[in-house]
Amino acid sequence: MALVGYARVSSVGQRLDVQVAKLQHCDKLFQEQTSGSTVTRPRLVDCLDYVREGDTLVVTRLDRLARSTWHLCQIAEILARKRVHLHVLDQSIDTSDATGRLLFHMLGAIAQFETELWVDPINEIEIAQRFIPRLNHHQNNLSSHLHRLQHPASYLVRNDHLPNARPSS
Repeated sequence: MALVGYARVSSVGQRLDVQVAKLQHCDKLFQEQTSGSTVTRPRLVDCLDYVREGDTLVVTRLDRLARSTWHLCQIAEILARKRVHLHVLDQSIDTSDATGRLLFHMLGAIAQFETELWVDPINEIEIAQRFIPRLNHHQNNLSSHLHRLQHPASYLVRNDHLPNARPSS
């Protein structure tokens, strides 16, 4: 019954030090520096291959382990099939009992919700950036039409410069 740790950071600017310090009590530690949204995470695959029945996989937070609720459920299924427990330190989750398993699934759903809250505004910004130039073009045309309606005299053609034209009064 080994304690197997998994630590991951998302970007080059982040450091594993804090997670590694929290996981120092583990018998084996897998470390990875890759985005959670990356499909291939070779050290996580190695970690899941390594754990055996009776072992406990230890992570600092759920978001270090999985990139979505669906992915978390996949990992939970692998661990359950292998009869491996999960211990999440910062969220006090231990799937060796029913309460821990319930908390695990609830926090996984909340983590997915938070991720979607971040994605929705980003998508809205991208959509707005695509359509704002079009809206500005239409707004400029509308402004021009409104100006003509409000100041019709400024748009009248004066014919003073034409030969044989009567001077305007």
